[in-house]
Amino acid sequence: NSDVLPTISFGSQFMSAVITPTSGSNILIVEHSGMWSDASTSGPTVAMFADDFCIAAMHHSVSNVNHVFQMALNSTLLVSETGWTSGALTITVRGSSGGTITFNGTSGNRYYNTAQKSTLIVREYTP
Repeated sequence: NSDVLPTISFGSQFMSAVITPTSGSNILIVEHSGMWSDASTSGPTVAMFADDFCIAAMHHSVSNVNHVFQMALNSTLLVSETGWTSGALTITVRGSSGGTITFNGTSGNRYYNTAQKSTLIVREYTP
């Protein structure tokens, strides 16, 4: 772990959503909840981006390999804080780990068939 924000080249992308904000002075509320697992004891690190600007990040340490858990990232920010000026804004969720990271399952296998396990919600509000 460090005190440095992840960059957009961090890890692998697992989710994305595209929004075209109506104003740079509007407020975005971005929420991710995901089922993550790591095949090592280092645990996964998950980061959320608005285009290439990191808006949230967290690390979850684990004591057992392939431990499955829910991780939540939330960010409330002004559209202008992302560097957006016009057009589409892409929100992405990226993850990495010391071993094999698995999204929506463990050991490279999914859990609970097609039941929803992870979400990415983007809301825009006019202040």
